[in-house]
Amino acid sequence: MKKHKHLLWFSALMFSLMILTKIFIVTTDIVKRPFFGFALLEGSFLLCWILGAAVLLYRKDKVSKTISKLLPAAAFLPVLAVLTAVVLLILTCMHPYTGAFSIKTSLFEGKKVMIIVPHQDDDISLVGGLIERYLQGSNEVSVVFSTNGDHWGGGELRATEAFSVLTSLGVKEEAIYYLGFGDGWQPQFYEEQEIKHIYNSIAPDAVWTSHYGATATYGTRSIGCYMELPYTRNNFRYSMESILLEKMPDTIFAVDVDSHVDHKATSFFFEEALCNILKRLPDYHPTVYKGFCYGTAWEAYADFYADLNLLSTRKPEAKTWDNCAFGYLWEDRVRFPLDESNLNPMLINNSVYRALNRYACQYAHLRAGGILNGDKIFWERRTDSLLYDAEIFVGEEKTTVLNDFKLKDFRELREDACINTGFAALEDQRVLVKIEKTVTANCIYLYDNPSEGDNILGGYISFSDGSQVEFGELEKNGAATIISFPEKKVDWFEIVPTGTEGNCCGLGEVELYNNRPGTPDADNTYLMAVDENDHFVYDYILSDTDTAVFRIGSFPHAQPLGEQDVALTWESDEEGTSCHWDQDRLVVTCVKGSSCKITVSADAVSTTFTVSNPGDLTRSYMAVLRGTDKTIIKIREFDFFFYNEFQRRFL
Repeated sequence: MKKHKHLLWFSALMFSLMILTKIFIVTTDIVKRPFFGFALLEGSFLLCWILGAAVLLYRKDKVSKTISKLLPAAAFLPVLAVLTAVVLLILTCMHPYTGAFSIKTSLFEGKKVMIIVPHQDDDISLVGGLIERYLQGSNEVSVVFSTNGDHWGGGELRATEAFSVLTSLGVKEEAIYYLGFGDGWQPQFYEEQEIKHIYNSIAPDAVWTSHYGATATYGTRSIGCYMELPYTRNNFRYSMESILLEKMPDTIFAVDVDSHVDHKATSFFFEEALCNILKRLPDYHPTVYKGFCYGTAWEAYADFYADLNLLSTRKPEAKTWDNCAFGYLWEDRVRFPLDESNLNPMLINNSVYRALNRYACQYAHLRAGGILNGDKIFWERRTDSLLYDAEIFVGEEKTTVLNDFKLKDFRELREDACINTGFAALEDQRVLVKIEKTVTANCIYLYDNPSEGDNILGGYISFSDGSQVEFGELEKNGAATIISFPEKKVDWFEIVPTGTEGNCCGLGEVELYNNRPGTPDADNTYLMAVDENDHFVYDYILSDTDTAVFRIGSFPHAQPLGEQDVALTWESDEEGTSCHWDQDRLVVTCVKGSSCKITVSADAVSTTFTVSNPGDLTRSYMAVLRGTDKTIIKIREFDFFFYNEFQRRFL
């Protein structure tokens, strides 16, 4: 019996050591190929167990006393370590959000919101952390997937996952729409020319076959098809236009030109559909936010654990940015705050992580650390231009490129950089814009061909009333150059370049507006504090200092506010805390072990945030929990890697 008792202790010791070693390998990345590293580890422990078991079962009696004393003690320590790990796991997974952050605004209330993305998981990449905030208000939120996500035949599974994710967040079942088009396409040939994507179809009514093999839209058991249509280019645009007309959203979040071809196509089809609607319904002006699922989310730097505070979205690397985001300036981005359900310092307890975890077939949770940033960023596209019905001529030739709502277009959609064809080359010609009805305007947006070497360096605009306004060099990456002038009646105007460079200078879009003076409507703004590195402030934790400096802004367009613009309330019962203004900067001091709560308000909007300087014991406890949280995430990453590697090599 003693031998068997010792064998049991020895087995517990070896098993515990193996588990702890695995955790060490996963969290330290000491083994670059975990599949083979773990196979070697398990083999080594098995060999040691066999040898140890043999010694214990066939040992001589004279060593019995020594082994009986040492073995339980040796086994107790790793068993205790495993039990400690289990306790930490429970504490981490049950750790609640205890902060006091909140915002008061009507921006996220009473809206008809539509989210337009190509694939199942792009919804969370695009608006994860923000959709929860809209769902908390009295908003009608609908999600439109343009494809079935069936590239490898997994459409049914991806639909089931999307249904589970969105309904768990609070989206109504009937508000989840499948346009039902293909995830990838089999090429077509037109006059010996290979066309790889339905968007570039030369024959708009030609029927295409998806990569999966379907030729018409279809739904699944979880989500039905919105409209049953053959796969044609015209039908893709028509279905997008139909869902917009049916729902008539006042706020739209749509994917922009990511590196993925289906993302590009969805963006362009949406813009074509919306342009047609804006022409037909001149009083319809939804707020449109275009954003990226890749560069600022799926492929973003995973910085969740890089700081005690949530860090805001980084600008993507130049290669990603220059290939996809031309037409935008980083400083023109609009920023939205996360919902409180995503402010838990443990990633595993955030709603974005839980949603991505439900998209299991895409291993989406592996990207959570990059998708979950301190802000969600977009670029607003105005829909109140006065030129959607205008006739535009470049020289003697009429063009529709300059008022089609699209800032860019591609002759061929590819994963890498594409050649932009969405502009009108000028070649020393003038652009004449004839407006159907006389309008009142005071502002023109000009979008240059986004080419560093082909640019308009200056010119002037002649108006129908005989006046002129000059302009200088346009933004080279195709972003809007805004030209303001005194308000006037306009029947037509002419754009005359006087200086150019390169062989293909031109314009991508022309927009005319009547910007009325006044301060931003409080119904369309919210207040937020930002730190010295421009990160949003929620429940701010000081590090290596007792003082922090914040600025207050009116968002989403980041209008700075000062002491004279807001009212300030500061709450703290602890000594060593203070709060004061210093030249429109808010200076907050908290000594070690103290905290305070600050409320900033202006008219009907306000924000409440906390600043704390935890003691050493609290910091150590949180560091241990966040380390445990990171370990859990790492182990889950390994689980998926191991499963994939096993499938690839042995199944």
